[in-house]
Amino acid sequence: MRITIEEVAKRAGVSKATVSRVLNNKSWVAPETRQKVLKAIEQLNFSPSEFAKRLGSHSERLGIVGALISESYYGSLFDNFLLFEILKGIGEIVDEHRESLLLKTIKYADHQKIREKKSFSFYGNQKIVDGIIIAGIPVREQLIKDLILKGHLLVTIGRYQSAPYRVLVDNYGGLYKLTDYLISLGHTKIALISGPLEFYSFHDKLLGFQDSLKNHGIEVDPKLIIEEKGDPTQGGYWGMEKILTFKEQPTAVLVTDMNMMAGVFRYLQERKIRVPDDISIAGYRGEDFNSLFTKSVTRIKIGERNIGRVAARLLYDILNNLVGSRMDITLSTELVIGETCKKLE
Repeated sequence: MRITIEEVAKRAGVSKATVSRVLNNKSWVAPETRQKVLKAIEQLNFSPSEFAKRLGSHSERLGIVGALISESYYGSLFDNFLLFEILKGIGEIVDEHRESLLLKTIKYADHQKIREKKSFSFYGNQKIVDGIIIAGIPVREQLIKDLILKGHLLVTIGRYQSAPYRVLVDNYGGLYKLTDYLISLGHTKIALISGPLEFYSFHDKLLGFQDSLKNHGIEVDPKLIIEEKGDPTQGGYWGMEKILTFKEQPTAVLVTDMNMMAGVFRYLQERKIRVPDDISIAGYRGEDFNSLFTKSVTRIKIGERNIGRVAARLLYDILNNLVGSRMDITLSTELVIGETCKKLE
């Protein structure tokens, strides 16, 4: 069924003229009003092709930035601290330019190809945004290629081979640094709880962990690498449970995902296992670990919101012809020393 501008106006609680102004981007519209209209367009699945017909010349800037966020199958964007902070960072820069953000989310699942096809159809052959920032769980490389072939300007947060403009986080260096720190405290039997290693971010963290051990002459024990592919909070719980069944238990555990850390803490608290007296724990990301645990957590800080800011600034630099045909920006990480790791005698 074809959705009309009248229906969009009714859903947004504005006039047809206001919807037309937003679609054509010809007149200034209050940011909150523009957001209402864009939200109604998303909710009603208003045809992007109809949207595009009203946008006029493709050579003109539209004042709209697209954000395509691939969510976890186990939760929404707004439950995911990393993605929510990235989106807020993007929004801050878009607001600085007094422009609008058009958000499209997709759920990562086994039928990923179908969901990505719908996202591709949403953006379609017509220009409805000035550029698209892609973030979240990795989408298929083919979606990146298809969007570029259709003339869309992309900035990806993540390591996509086809993407000319990328914002990357030094996950390898972060885990290397964190592992080095534990080794400096005398830990040589260190376990790792990881998310799906098919995702480049977790794979890079694993490599950083392994290389740090090897460079200190410590043998990598595959048994101490726990990969959990399901719900991250439950995965952290189960991962910790597995580790503590080993005959020779590690003295420290690295947790590569903030949501997994919640499960780890829950397991330890239920079993009344003391941190760091009984076992040392270190994590990756998570300024809000302290809401889960009474001690400040030793962790790698990546600055989630800054990732979104950098991606949005890069997009505007491209639109203003300030960068060349390709650019990678790699963001460094910071070791934050807390109270959850002890020095071994």
